[in-house]
Amino acid sequence: DEWQQLTFYPLKWIWFGGLHPDYNSRLATLHFCFNFSYFGLILVLAVIEILVSFQSNVYDAIESILTIFLYLHIMGKYAVLHFHKSTLACLLTKRSKFWKIRDFDDAVREDCRNITKTALTFIKAYLTYSCLVASSFLVQPFITGQLPVLLYVPKNWYFFLACSFWYLTPSIVASIWGVDTTFYAVSTPVIVQFKLLASRFERLNFGSSSTEEMSVKVKKELKELVDYHNFLLWYSQEINRMFSGIFLVQFLVAIAISCMQLFIASQGQFELGNKIKCLSYFIMQIVETGIYCFTTEAISENSENIGNAVYQSSWYETAGNTAKRDILPIINRAQKRIVFRGFGLVWINMETFTRLKIRPITYLSCYKFADCIPMEILAITGVGASYKDNVFLAIEDLQTVFLYVHIVGKYTNLYFKKSTLSLLLNQKSRFWKPEDFDEDIRKQCERMLTITSNFVFYFIIITILVVLNFFLQPILTGALPVSVYVPSGWFHYINLILWCLVPCIVSSIYGSDVLFCSICVHLIIQFELLAYKFGNQKLQILDNKQKFKQELKEMVDHQNFLTEYCKQFNRYSSTVLLNQVLMSTAIICMQLFVVSQKEFFLSNKLKCLAYCVVDVVETAVYCFNTEMLTDAAEKVGDAAYNSPWYEIRLLETRKDLNLVMARAQNRIVFSGCGLVWINLKTFTQIFKTTLSFYSYLNTMVAYDKELRMKVDHQNFFIGYCREINRYTNVVFSNQVCLPTAIICMQLFAVSQSYIYDGVL
Repeated sequence: DEWQQLTFYPLKWIWFGGLHPDYNSRLATLHFCFNFSYFGLILVLAVIEILVSFQSNVYDAIESILTIFLYLHIMGKYAVLHFHKSTLACLLTKRSKFWKIRDFDDAVREDCRNITKTALTFIKAYLTYSCLVASSFLVQPFITGQLPVLLYVPKNWYFFLACSFWYLTPSIVASIWGVDTTFYAVSTPVIVQFKLLASRFERLNFGSSSTEEMSVKVKKELKELVDYHNFLLWYSQEINRMFSGIFLVQFLVAIAISCMQLFIASQGQFELGNKIKCLSYFIMQIVETGIYCFTTEAISENSENIGNAVYQSSWYETAGNTAKRDILPIINRAQKRIVFRGFGLVWINMETFTRLKIRPITYLSCYKFADCIPMEILAITGVGASYKDNVFLAIEDLQTVFLYVHIVGKYTNLYFKKSTLSLLLNQKSRFWKPEDFDEDIRKQCERMLTITSNFVFYFIIITILVVLNFFLQPILTGALPVSVYVPSGWFHYINLILWCLVPCIVSSIYGSDVLFCSICVHLIIQFELLAYKFGNQKLQILDNKQKFKQELKEMVDHQNFLTEYCKQFNRYSSTVLLNQVLMSTAIICMQLFVVSQKEFFLSNKLKCLAYCVVDVVETAVYCFNTEMLTDAAEKVGDAAYNSPWYEIRLLETRKDLNLVMARAQNRIVFSGCGLVWINLKTFTQIFKTTLSFYSYLNTMVAYDKELRMKVDHQNFFIGYCREINRYTNVVFSNQVCLPTAIICMQLFAVSQSYIYDGVL
């Protein structure tokens, strides 16, 4: 079946390493001890190389440290899987209880099959790439005459160690890539099963229950679903127990290995072959860590969706109390997220991945790229051309790169997701109108709309002023609006391109911001109206079954609609949110640096100061609106609690309000591709990160200035001494030699201070 297809290749890989559950136990134990002895020998030789080369060649010592971390990574995963083979066998056996995808409706079946097909394709591609990396690892001795990793090689041990690496290859591949794909293949069916369970809960027909108690059929179906929910929770806990040690190893070692690999790839002292090898390992590290973090996050989200599915069912149509009494524990249990941890020390989720491997994610559009790409290319060319001669010009070019990545990211999101935006705008017709409510809440909503309209108006005016200042700069100062490399005779052509990009830039950046703000404000108003309606129910209606049932159905349906609308809105703006957080951090840092340095022109400082203010306002638009939207959604539960539920005589009505409050506790969260959460905490974190980078840049520039000054003084003293020496070779009178000797002694005394500082 589909589950065996997922685990077919991973189980083959770990079988070659002696880690398969069906592998002969005695042979597997012998294999394990033999391999661990080899791994230990490699670690010892790497430590010896560090001790030998630390004082003579620090770069060899760094490569040896990388060897240690790599083999600690291998040994950790190898040991964990070896001692948990029985748990793996149990997980593989329990798959027989999984529901079949083919037994469900077309929409759910298609969605789940797409997940399994994508997983199978990824496993094949990942294992293929792993083979290429392992092959390059093993052929290195034949191509470069060096071992795959740097370690101490005793006399006449070279060929023995090279053969050992060849022997260890199956175990290494099984330990790293086999373990990764095994986790992915075992966890993916759990994601699918939670989706199937949510589908069954959502389609549960409570309307067939009797007045006092549920019918036997509905109760039996609910029992089946709850039992299966408990089974999936147990299965997830077993996965966590089995891979707990691997989670911890992956988290700790990935940080060290990634740091070492990036350092080696960026230093000129290492050979090109080592740089390429380390870069390929670094990519593998990102993919490895992503497998664990993305998969665990997907399991947690889909398990949490069980509560949403139960709430979206027709529970309010039942007239009995038994159904509502049984539903509430399901919702409460689903709100407790499944957490995957490495021995309780580290949580494995998307936040962990962000801390480890955060990288800018942007989509590139083909539309208008004929204009945007030259700006990026010229800016990057400017960075490369001016880096050694003028670091301040290189910083301005780098700022241009970030600005246009910001533009391109937002522009492509608007272009490729036009259909999603059209759907969101069409669904606004289902929004409640404030004029249909009481005067108090109506005035409150009108006040929010007025404030938003004024903000948008002034924001557009500021935008127009900034854009005018931006594009009038060639006329006023004779320089381009942004710093890029300008080939000979290209000035007017580049200036014309920038003028043509004005509509694209304005619509991409400020259009996205205003659109996001306006939709968020309308959603906030809808949640405020919903909360008002829950909190102002009249006691006569609450004690009237039929009227309350109609009111409750309308309110619950609208709450479900708003929750789903927020999810669609988050999917639409996800890449924009990630782009905004990452790019604004870099751009604000660069702009503050330009403003604070005297080497930049006053016009550039004023321009960057204006950009900085606009960038801060942009980021605030996203963070403040999402925070207010989350708070407004939580007010629904508070409003239900503030209603006179304690005076209601009907127990059934109290249970209904209890379900509403339980659902409102599940916060609406906006994230940028799951990597960053957009709220006020993120807003403050951006400025903390920005100021840290800004302080680092200031420190580096101050050190560079001081070093250049000392070097200039050193060159001056050396040249001056040479002139004195040339002069004294010509003039031999005492009247000249005496002051010359005094000057030489003074220069010698001054130079000693520079020798002390480590310059000479």
